[in-house]
Amino acid sequence: MSDLPIAPPLPPPSPADRIPDRPSSAIRGLAGAITVLVALIAVVNVVLLGVHWWGNGGFLNEVRQGSPAAYDDAKWYDDIRRMLGNAELVGWLVAGILWCVWQVKIAKATPAGELRRSPGWHAGSWFIPIGNLWMPFQNMRDLWSHWVSRTSAALLGWWWGVWLLSSQLGRVLLSEKVKVGDLGTFRSFNRIAIAVCGVEIVASLLAIVVVSQLTRAVFEQNAKEDGTIGAWPES
Repeated sequence: MSDLPIAPPLPPPSPADRIPDRPSSAIRGLAGAITVLVALIAVVNVVLLGVHWWGNGGFLNEVRQGSPAAYDDAKWYDDIRRMLGNAELVGWLVAGILWCVWQVKIAKATPAGELRRSPGWHAGSWFIPIGNLWMPFQNMRDLWSHWVSRTSAALLGWWWGVWLLSSQLGRVLLSEKVKVGDLGTFRSFNRIAIAVCGVEIVASLLAIVVVSQLTRAVFEQNAKEDGTIGAWPES
């Protein structure tokens, strides 16, 4: 046996020493899936907006006038609203999971020195109470600064602001739903629901643009750095 001393194992690299991953085609695939899902959610909200608009107008008039059709229309209103609401909820859950995976993959392709948090926290920050009011935006801002623009993030700010407004209005809507017991509270519920649908439509469209611009920038910048513009990313 050799008498030479055995060198101790090298310590694991610190986060700052992490070597960025090469952007993979999975990022494009995830971005495409997110875009389709969020676009469908926007369509659902357009239909829901119409349902609540009718509930606030035509249906209320039927009830006031004692129309025989009011009972059947009330059942239709409840059924369609419940079905579309459930579809929207499932859509957001799936889109949210895909978004987290997409964001983590882009974070892994970003130099560690450009990020204030590790790639794992780019997903985890979305689930921290209170912290999720600003941490996800900070993480997205880091990615945006490296890949898209260090000086202009107006689009990102609008997206986050509208997203927060949508979330808060959604909480107000849930509290109003519990209060519904007469025509007055029913009208109030529908008016708030109309506002929620409108804001969610805008939030969805802004999210689609953010995903599209960031994804495109990742591959454009990577191609320029490689000197292989137009090259297909590694799978």
